[in-house]
Amino acid sequence: MYGCINLHASLLPKYRGAAPIQWAILNGDKATGVSTMYMNEKMDEGDIILQEETEIGENETTGELWDRLKEQGAELLLKTIKEIEKGTAPRTPQGDNFTIAPMLKKEMAKIDFMQTAEEIKNKVRGLNPIMGAYSMYNSKKVKFWKVEILDDKIDENIEPRNSNFSR
Repeated sequence: MYGCINLHASLLPKYRGAAPIQWAILNGDKATGVSTMYMNEKMDEGDIILQEETEIGENETTGELWDRLKEQGAELLLKTIKEIEKGTAPRTPQGDNFTIAPMLKKEMAKIDFMQTAEEIKNKVRGLNPIMGAYSMYNSKKVKFWKVEILDDKIDENIEPRNSNFSR
């Protein structure tokens, strides 16, 4: 018996927890990856066996990245099992420098138009398809699934033509 191993969708110790893919996108990370680790009694804290990194596309959503990482993770898991069988699997402690990726909450999905365009774009990408980012328009919820930044220079003195979107 080799003990239990686990596959995790982040480059541990970054993003331990329930939503590592979403938080990587929400935080605007340019790369993430998958890790295999030995399990212990604490969540996502076991020693790392193997890791593989991948870039996060500029417009990639959580759903798209999830699909890529599950393929990458399956291959890494097979490599890990082979290393364990050969007796050559590394064991790297994670240490105390880690980031938590907590469960997502519904209230975080509302778009705050005081945020930067990049932060809003990351929110939309990070919450697609899990719950979708939204705003209110004429008292109705409008969900956003994809957005594009057209211009990062906005004149702060210009009022929107239609102020029905809530801030």
